[in-house]
Amino acid sequence: MRWNGWRKYLLPPGSQVVLMVEAKILSKHPQDKKGVNLSKAKYDIVRAAILKCLDGNELSQMQLTDCVTKALEGRLEGAVQCYAEAVKLDLEA
Repeated sequence: MRWNGWRKYLLPPGSQVVLMVEAKILSKHPQDKKGVNLSKAKYDIVRAAILKCLDGNELSQMQLTDCVTKALEGRLEGAVQCYAEAVKLDLEA
């Protein structure tokens, strides 16, 4: 086994380390405030749910958040309400 420097663990000779980097996006804000870094995959899922909820409907923010939360129940880890707000603001910008 050889020492692999900064990774601080031993690797067998000839082994390779594959680093997987998740694609991120920086959302926009309609009032030119600082956006939020979001996973591109989560952004796309939440965006699709928002657009589906709004399809021909005019909803309040609470109604939209409830609709998105129900649509993504069990499909998304984390605070769905926070993701929904960030994506909604990005779509408004």
